[in-house]
Amino acid sequence: EISRSRGCENSWFSIEFAMAILPTQYSLRHGWSTADGALKTWELLGSVDGKTWYPYCKHVNDPSLATGPYASATWDIPQMTKKGAPIKPSRFFKVLMKGPHWGGRYFMYCCGFEVYGTVVSVSDVDTSSWGFNME
Repeated sequence: EISRSRGCENSWFSIEFAMAILPTQYSLRHGWSTADGALKTWELLGSVDGKTWYPYCKHVNDPSLATGPYASATWDIPQMTKKGAPIKPSRFFKVLMKGPHWGGRYFMYCCGFEVYGTVVSVSDVDTSSWGFNME
């Protein structure tokens, strides 16, 4: 099924998993019948609790999803933060639209999202020492 946002700035969707995942890659499939509806500028964020979010990837003017109707693409997730610390696992993943799609509007169309990586038990994730400023 295809989901669409209301067409406002900073549209987003999030997914909650029962287990934490240390992600290595993710895939998106845009959900519109033309490439104009594809995401152009967005961020992939992670969270352990669904309240405090930290960035995994930022995309600016990324043409990967603008190759045709319902196009999909896969990206690697850097395993180190910009400060040189290893990334943390997440139970929640959010895709946050940071600019208009290729057609110039703020509708976010999505019909596929996948996360690849290592599954870790939530009880094995010690969040007490986490710094949430991952940049």
